[in-house]
Amino acid sequence: MKDYKHTERVRKQLQEAGLGSFTVLRAECRFLPSIIYHDEKIGAAVYGLGPDGWCLVVATDKRVIYLDKKPFFVTKDILTYDIVSGVTSNQLGMFASVTLLTRGKQYALRFVNTSAAATFTQYIESRRLSGGQYDQRSGRYYEELNDSLVIMDIPNKDATEFIRNNDVGVLSTYDDRDDTVSGAVVHYVLDGDSYLYVLTKSASRKARSVMSNGKSALTIYEPGSMKTAQIQAIASLEADHKKQRDIFDHMIQERSYSEGSYRPPVTSLKEGTYVIVKLTPTSIIFTDYSKENIAQRDTHS
Repeated sequence: MKDYKHTERVRKQLQEAGLGSFTVLRAECRFLPSIIYHDEKIGAAVYGLGPDGWCLVVATDKRVIYLDKKPFFVTKDILTYDIVSGVTSNQLGMFASVTLLTRGKQYALRFVNTSAAATFTQYIESRRLSGGQYDQRSGRYYEELNDSLVIMDIPNKDATEFIRNNDVGVLSTYDDRDDTVSGAVVHYVLDGDSYLYVLTKSASRKARSVMSNGKSALTIYEPGSMKTAQIQAIASLEADHKKQRDIFDHMIQERSYSEGSYRPPVTSLKEGTYVIVKLTPTSIIFTDYSKENIAQRDTHS
């Protein structure tokens, strides 16, 4: 009776992940309950045609499981999230293709249910935010920066409203490994009156610079006005899992551009996994050039 309830729980979670009632009867899905822990929860799953035939990839709250069940043998790969380096998904007519990228291997599936593919892609990306961030280019794990510094509040109400009412700026970073400065247009979000957050990919120059020394600057300009904000900050990776998910879910929403409605450009980057960069301001200069007596406040921590 206990095994039956466990099997039914696994089947139900597979269906909630987007697999159809026929798909959950396939050999891989019927074999899955035998390797799923009783306290393990399935968050996403895709079933499709791989290089060696039909196969199943399941993402749980503990690991990723690849299964290819044939009549006389089973191919089973168990992956932890710290070796998963990314996931891509493309819609092909009525179906989708999904590729799970890891340090040692790629798992490519075709003819995947589009709903299941979308759920799987978003779940993998959000889970990667909770695990160790691995940089394929450098071959090392990111380490948390020690940003135990005084948090500086935004100077005044006008500056707070200006920063909060906008969401695009130029993020400049310095990489002391090759002595270069780089800048990129980014979307940001202000959390309370203290931290700003930026979504990027682990393989980007921004992320590598953050891990190099954390020195950064964010310049905000509002088209059609004469207001600017220049923010110097210490950048680090956000470690709080709930905060990571909240920021990630907010940042990947579609936005209106002159070309139409799209997700932010960072979502089109193929290499690397999503990381949340936290900016802790150490100096803020807010200027309104439309006023006779220029309202400027420069505060250093």
